[in-house]
Amino acid sequence: MLDLKICTKDKNLVLRVKENILENKLIDSGDTVIAALSGGADSVCLLYILNELKKEFNFTLKAAHLNHGIRGEEANRDEDFAKKLCEKMNIGFFSKFCDIPALSGGKNTELVARKARYAFFSELSQMENGAKIAVAHNKNDVAETMVMRLIRGTSVFGFSGIPVKNGNIIRPLLNVSREEIEEFLKSKKIAYVTDSTNLSDDYTRNKIRHKILPEMKEINEGYLKTIANTASRMAAVASFVEGAAKEAYGEITDVIDVSKLSGLHDVIKEYVISEAAYTKGIEELSEKNISDIKALMTLESGRQIDIPGGFKAIKVYSEIKFIKEEKALQYNYELKPGKNYIKEADMTIIITEGKKGIDKDRITLPLIARPRKSGDFIETKGISGKKKIKNLYIDEKLPIDKRAIYPLILSGNDVVFALGRCNKKYISDENTKEAYNIKITEGDLSDVE
Repeated sequence: MLDLKICTKDKNLVLRVKENILENKLIDSGDTVIAALSGGADSVCLLYILNELKKEFNFTLKAAHLNHGIRGEEANRDEDFAKKLCEKMNIGFFSKFCDIPALSGGKNTELVARKARYAFFSELSQMENGAKIAVAHNKNDVAETMVMRLIRGTSVFGFSGIPVKNGNIIRPLLNVSREEIEEFLKSKKIAYVTDSTNLSDDYTRNKIRHKILPEMKEINEGYLKTIANTASRMAAVASFVEGAAKEAYGEITDVIDVSKLSGLHDVIKEYVISEAAYTKGIEELSEKNISDIKALMTLESGRQIDIPGGFKAIKVYSEIKFIKEEKALQYNYELKPGKNYIKEADMTIIITEGKKGIDKDRITLPLIARPRKSGDFIETKGISGKKKIKNLYIDEKLPIDKRAIYPLILSGNDVVFALGRCNKKYISDENTKEAYNIKITEGDLSDVE
């Protein structure tokens, strides 16, 4: 049984968290649960309540802290606090340092930090045989998220709030408020640390927390419950649309088939766009992003738009693809007869020896494989003069996402083989003694007989 020798409000809080866990089947007997522990009030409250419930639910409790390095010594203080708290409570503790300012370059720091945290949690979950990750989102977080999305613009799906369970991520505190959390900690004299950035209005979420939500509370004392109920109803609407979209469109992947969306209701189009983007790793699209992608569907192949997270949405013939903007991959491989795997392109270059293909006496060895560079060209049969590789890729409809990584074969500075075509200066003839035949195929075939 629970030891609830605390005041009535605290007792109710623990029981409500227990109710949330049971109602949404967040924890099963025998589970390992890793609590995300920043050291702040919400996460400390989560840790204490889970510690009280672990015997009754029969789960193993551990904690994890990511030191993001954003606040220097204060960040180190938080990690030290979290570690000592877990030592005091005899709870297994994981920590990791990640230099978020360096990774983000000073841009989208919050987003980069969030991704780093969840990557760390995912790593721990796998290491701990599928452990569940408990995070401390509460009613206030739901309200802040809803207001933020309203300001920035979102679809019906953006108003579904924060899910109580998402894969192995669980949110046991989602049915309690931050005020109740702080009262719980105060009544039990439990210490926690305060992130100084939470006291600033520099971040959008903090402005909503410190300025907008207090005004909403003045208008409606029960605004948190109202917003939570609205989010719940919108989640039900989103679930209905999801079913209709899957029935009308079919399986949704990270590539959008424009022809299949033709004639479908705009709400279904928005769902497919949002889900396809999420499948690719784009967590959230704004109303403008979705509108821009819908407009992109009517444009010619090759048109593209920027979207969050360093992605582009690109029209590729009858499809919309989401491409991650990355620095152009540079590689340079010396090729030998046999199978040569190009990991950056995930392609295998197969070179066989014979009488036809590229005349060995006309080339300089070794042959080199690298991606296209500006100014590269090839001279091939049937084409007068030089043809730029860029134009060759366009004319032959090589997918846009492959153009920056597809391998060219060079002899010295000359392109001798590009997209199945040989440079006419090197093609074998009746005088050829030995030649190389080149074939490029998808995937790693280096171990295939």
